[in-house]
Amino acid sequence: MKLSNIVYVTVVSVMSCVGVFGELSLKDDSGDHICYVTTSLQESYEESYVYPYDQIYYTTCWNPLKFFRCTRTRRLYRTEWRTVYQTTYVRDKVCCPGYEQNGDVCIPLCNECDNRHATCVRPDVCKCDAGYHGNDCSSTCSNNMCGDNCGISCLSVCGTNADTCNPSTCECSCNPGWRGDFCDEPCQYGYYGPGCALLCQCQNGAECDYVDGSCTCTAGWQPPLCDIPCPIGMHGDNCSYICDCQHGGDCNPTNGACDCTPGWLGDVCSVPCDDGYYGQDCLEICDCRNDGICDNENGDCHCLAGYHGENCEGECDHGYYGDGCLENCLCQNGADCAIEDGFCTCTLGFQGVYCNESACEVWKFGENCTHKCPCVQSNSLR
Repeated sequence: MKLSNIVYVTVVSVMSCVGVFGELSLKDDSGDHICYVTTSLQESYEESYVYPYDQIYYTTCWNPLKFFRCTRTRRLYRTEWRTVYQTTYVRDKVCCPGYEQNGDVCIPLCNECDNRHATCVRPDVCKCDAGYHGNDCSSTCSNNMCGDNCGISCLSVCGTNADTCNPSTCECSCNPGWRGDFCDEPCQYGYYGPGCALLCQCQNGAECDYVDGSCTCTAGWQPPLCDIPCPIGMHGDNCSYICDCQHGGDCNPTNGACDCTPGWLGDVCSVPCDDGYYGQDCLEICDCRNDGICDNENGDCHCLAGYHGENCEGECDHGYYGDGCLENCLCQNGADCAIEDGFCTCTLGFQGVYCNESACEVWKFGENCTHKCPCVQSNSLR
């Protein structure tokens, strides 16, 4: 056998497979980065073979027409040479078009990927980093979207308690007053505002709004910090109710209950102490005499006309009458002066408002003017 020319013919065939992200290696069994190159190797050589042929010869025969010499044929064989062509095929892995081969690794080629925010995963196919989108991955997420290809709504992650979220990680940026990974927890007690970082200033048990820190005061206190009680005369929630306490009673700013001053009772301090009692809660017993009027607040005795003293125990002194025994009696001729009103009770023989008029004829006296005066008339005026 003699070798002849060798001819190479290369045929590229692409195996269609599902693409796989990650390291694109030529050692993979499949993938859209794997192509196969089939090379045909044509060899020619000379080989010998036995070639049959027919040989004509003459021989003696009994044919007088041919002069007893006849033609005969016999099969003979000889060695001949021929060219034989043999094709062999070699199948090799190579990176498909659109990939750059670097050793055993196929690197996809992309013309428009923003390398800062994208990875080229297949020829001219960019895989955007979380938080970016677009054909070249140069655009950040907008309209409160986040994640891979900006395909996640911040609202679906964070709910209504967050205005925005991180476009890459979808981490929620909670609105003031909210906390937690998903902004579903209000601020812990005593704090409010962005990040729940501000300390509430509300006092006296007021409720602090965890969004803006405003105080909802308990009854009896005024905003903004609930550190000032209701103005005098007001009570209740937001100090919006008018107190009904009378006679100087103190109004509880929380519930409007009245703390009565001495001498008064009742829900609104409108009921004076019963007769004979005075003081705080009307528990003190009065000691006024001669029908003196007891002051329901302090127990002082207000004496009737004609009496005086701390307890109205004394009558007016002779010659005085009236309130406080301050009036001078005007009765004459030994008449009795009434301590209450100064009324004169005349003695026998006198009459008139002040008993200054004679009731009998001249030289008469006594009851019914029946007695004669024993006076020597010549020596008397009357």
